[in-house]
Amino acid sequence: MKSSQKWNLHRLSSLSLIFTTSAFLIFFFSSLQLNQIEVQTKLNYLPTKFLIFFFFLNALFHARLELWSIYDDYFKGIQKKTFQFTTYAFLTILLILVLPILGVK
Repeated sequence: MKSSQKWNLHRLSSLSLIFTTSAFLIFFFSSLQLNQIEVQTKLNYLPTKFLIFFFFLNALFHARLELWSIYDDYFKGIQKKTFQFTTYAFLTILLILVLPILGVK
């Protein structure tokens, strides 16, 4: 991938992460005074699930982009591939562990 494409992906990922984080914080602060049942009801709405899922996927994608930049700068050859594979494995396991929490089956 060209460095200009990587830079555009970084910018897009950062911008969308700002918006999803803002929406997530608005949801969080609006839910502070609610009891557990009301919060669970709000979390069961499809738009809320979508927002949290998109926030999580965007954060994982952003982390992957940032780690790839570090790997490109500091590692070469087999060592770089090893770290990339380890990162993919870790992010995939993390995604599999979080999906049931979000209610995605």
